[in-house]
Amino acid sequence: MRHDKLLEACNRNNLPAALTRSILREHEGLSCQINVGAFTSMDDVPFLSGGNQGGRNTRKLWCLYLMQAMKTTLQLWEVESRVWMLDGASLNYAVWADDIVVYAATHTQLVTKLQDLLTALSDFGLDFKEDGLCWSCDASFPYGLEPITLAHPTKGAVDIPFEPKVNILGTAFDHRGSSETSLEHRLKQAWQHWHERKS
Repeated sequence: MRHDKLLEACNRNNLPAALTRSILREHEGLSCQINVGAFTSMDDVPFLSGGNQGGRNTRKLWCLYLMQAMKTTLQLWEVESRVWMLDGASLNYAVWADDIVVYAATHTQLVTKLQDLLTALSDFGLDFKEDGLCWSCDASFPYGLEPITLAHPTKGAVDIPFEPKVNILGTAFDHRGSSETSLEHRLKQAWQHWHERKS
């Protein structure tokens, strides 16, 4: 978490001034010395980002920070009706900790939404996790299943590979709509837990 953006998140969400001061006090004055080979920095290097790992309010601050990073983008999606309608319900995104699922009605809409999100997160010093990054669709998708390529504001191209099976918040989804994938995933987890308790 960038500390300047954390302050912005606190202010924009109308946190009480005393609480904001307390949060900033917890993150100010943090520094370290850098050692690289025989080189050691003469002065302490200040931390301008990061959080108090394991702190009492760290999870709440992370949620506040992440939602502030995404807020303008999410509002844009609603205003421009970039949502996926399912049985009358508007599906846009799901967030759990640092996992984000983006729903879209079309491939073009998905690419646009992912680019919007990448740009918004980058502004707050956040990035997509490459090892957990993928896109999927249902089997009726009429085009190729090539990776989606996005333009990162500072790092160049970001490729998002297609995955026929994805785990979303602990549930396995298959682009063919098969429930076997979810069943296999849950059986695998059950056996894993059983073996862990047995040993």
